[in-house]
Amino acid sequence: MSTIQSPVDEYGFHRPDDFDYSSYEEFMSSYIRVLAHRASRWDDFMKGVNKVRKSRRDIDRTFPDNIRFSSTQDDLRPALLNVLIAYAKHNPRIGYCQGLNYIAGLMLLIVNKEEAAFWLLDVIVGNLLPDYYAKDMLGLQIEQETLREVVRLKLPALFEHIEKLGVSYTIFSTKWFICLYIDVLPIETVLRIWDCLFYEGSKVILRVALTLLSLNEEKLMNCHDFAQLCTAMKHSFHMPGSFSRKWIKELRKSATEKISAEQQARQRFT
Repeated sequence: MSTIQSPVDEYGFHRPDDFDYSSYEEFMSSYIRVLAHRASRWDDFMKGVNKVRKSRRDIDRTFPDNIRFSSTQDDLRPALLNVLIAYAKHNPRIGYCQGLNYIAGLMLLIVNKEEAAFWLLDVIVGNLLPDYYAKDMLGLQIEQETLREVVRLKLPALFEHIEKLGVSYTIFSTKWFICLYIDVLPIETVLRIWDCLFYEGSKVILRVALTLLSLNEEKLMNCHDFAQLCTAMKHSFHMPGSFSRKWIKELRKSATEKISAEQQARQRFT
């Protein structure tokens, strides 16, 4: 078990010889107070958890294909409900907004702790994107208009095409922005986008949107009416899923057998 003076950190790695124990102790003394304060606030949020159940209807819609949200074993749905209700109490200006269930749900899958997921959610909703989820969704509207201007400047031909067909940016970008690309891109890609979001700030959301439009520009330009473009916008951005290790292992096995057979065939003729 690691202590402040231990040569091994809490993750089991050896600390370097020049590790500054005094500075680390000073930092941890302050940080522990922060953690204690947060734990106390979390307890306060949980006291009213049974009074508010507005977000329950969205819980069963969250990651329905994930076993942690669709079975009774290691079920994260009660934890997700707690996080959403606690956040509604913590930030009454926003309360609960559809889309937060996906963000909080993915946080729970990553950290597997209600309190940690709650504070990460607060960083996104309260700090990085404070007006995305407001009741009037003013921040979302501003972001969509900003995206329109970015497309006008960076992809002028596509901009003119979208304008000509009369397609509103709200049709395709609302889910992108509200769900932070969950259920639009593979989870592995979403997590990398979130890394950049935490590090670089909200501009990352627009950069990803522009990249998606740029990558699919030719396909979108070939749409000849409103319905075609809307359909393309809806389906073009579902990137191929992740490569599971099992699937890659099977493909490599098949490739090995094929290469081996070809080598044996060549040897018979030499």
